[in-house]
This record gives sequence, C-alpha cells and structure tokens, in this order.
Amino acid sequence: MQVLGFKGRLRAGILADVVKAASVIAWEVRAHFDEGLHIRAVNPENVAMVIIDVRGSAFESFNGKLTAGLDLDRLKNTIRAFSSRDIIDLEIGDRITLSNGRISYTLPLLKPESIRREPKVPNLELPAVVEIALEDFKKVVGLAEKISDAVVLQTDGEAFVMEAQGDMDSIRATFPSDKLVDYNGGEARSMFAVEYLKEFCKAAKPKDVLTIHLGNDYPARFVLDGDDVRVEYILAPRIETEG
Repeated sequence: MQVLGFKGRLRAGILADVVKAASVIAWEVRAHFDEGLHIRAVNPENVAMVIIDVRGSAFESFNGKLTAGLDLDRLKNTIRAFSSRDIIDLEIGDRITLSNGRISYTLPLLKPESIRREPKVPNLELPAVVEIALEDFKKVVGLAEKISDAVVLQTDGEAFVMEAQGDMDSIRATFPSDKLVDYNGGEARSMFAVEYLKEFCKAAKPKDVLTIHLGNDYPARFVLDGDDVRVEYILAPRIETEG
C-alpha cells in the first residue's frame, strides 16, 4: 500500500533547478518521491524528453514515498520567494507545502492520472561521446540561432564540430579533442533544432560540463550530471535533405 504522505528537507536552489530543467519540456509532471526525486516527461510534439534524478543525498531528510502531480508554473513562482540557499521543508499530502520557517506556501496538487503518461526511456547506445564546457556549447548555439533554426553536430575522430547554414551566412566551430573535457573518438553526425538546444542550455549552470551522446541521424542524449541532480535530455534529430 502506498504511503499517503511525504516530508523532506532540501535547499530551495535544488528544487528551483529541477523545476527549471523540467519546464523546458513540460509544465505538468509526475514527480516520484522514492529515495530521491525522479521525473520523466516528453514535450507535446514528441521531439524532446527529459529525465531528472535528484539523489537521495541531496535531501537533509526524506520520509515517505509517493507520486505527486506538479504544476511547474505555479511551483516556479512560489520558489522565487525563497533564497537559493534556504533550507525548505517540503510536505506533500493532499496539497504541497513549502516553508523556510518564516514563509510558508501551500499549493494544490494535480492528479497524477490527469497528466500525460510518462515516456518510455529509449536505450540509446551511440558511437560518439563528447564532454564540452557548457559555456562553449552555449556560445555557438547562440551564434547559430542568428542565421538558422538548425545546427549540425558532428565528430570525425579528432574533433567535435558545430555548424549552421543560413540563406547567405554560415558558421562552423571546431573543437579539437584537446579543447574538450573528454571525447571517445567516435564518429557521428546529426542535425538538431536550435530552439531546443538553446532551452537545454538555459537549464544549466555556466560552469557545467555537457556530455553529448551522438549518433548518425539519430536521437542524441544531452546530459548534465551534478553533485545533487542529474538531468538528461533526449532530442530527436532533424533529417537532412538534399538541397
């Protein structure tokens, strides 16, 4: 029988990071509190998916086990009342309550069954794995956005390349292996919508390292693995057509 209640304590900044990362994909999610916090969601277009895991060690206390339906827009506005360093008490029953001892908010929950069914996470074994400084990746995505709505990510065994082609302009950024955090030497090439890559970057911190698992015209994995929270986005490619 499921325990009808949960109580826990964690930094407000961790919860804010989770809401920020998940809301890139969906505004209503099923949150599983079970030895940590776990969320899986897919966007309405079935193009992008997010998998979020908050480690149990991120909580100062953790009691109970349940699945709650969360309205991330409402929760996002509430979290703004707290400092990122605040330790908040999180209590979930028929409603969700957040408190730092001075300010307490109580919000309604959504019925989990009213939220879109969680996606099955595909088992993707991809040939190329690149680890790149988030700021480097984000900068090129921002430049690509000015001329195109898509960017090609590719590896050739020696470097990671990002390129975009506009009607008149083009951009190509090359990162040799010694300019990357890590690279396994695999070869791959796929094209992706800039709008999604831009949103993934917004959910990350400037000092983060982004791990990209890349295939050939295949969905890619974009992973941000922090001390407390692991976020993975899976994005379907755009299929290149002969021009």
